[in-house]
Amino acid sequence: MLPAAHRGAGQNVSFPDVCLTPPAPGVPVPYTNLGMHAMAAPFSPTVMVGGLPALNLSAKIPITTGDEAGALHPTIKGQGTFVAGSPTVMVDGLPAINLTAPVTGNAMNAPKGEHLIPNAVSVFY
Repeated sequence: MLPAAHRGAGQNVSFPDVCLTPPAPGVPVPYTNLGMHAMAAPFSPTVMVGGLPALNLSAKIPITTGDEAGALHPTIKGQGTFVAGSPTVMVDGLPAINLTAPVTGNAMNAPKGEHLIPNAVSVFY
């Protein structure tokens, strides 16, 4: 059992997010990509964890950060998505998100990541 995810202070961490970085024509540099759960939408309108809406597999993070220096790359600050959730706990009919859930960042330019910064440490599933 791992800490539950909600629309609070938790974050997703994805690495590597390889972006072309100045000077021109661009040098490929790997960046760490972060997605803040406070920006996640949609979220559960009915299930609360620690007083905040719980996250399920439908949640998306519209803007991820960490790769801003890769300004020559066509994709920076793209969407973050959850790839899988809990196999046993459902929130509004979809798998619940908990710590270590696999994620992607920057519109899949950072294809491997996890929910590594926990939200609620008092609710586990």
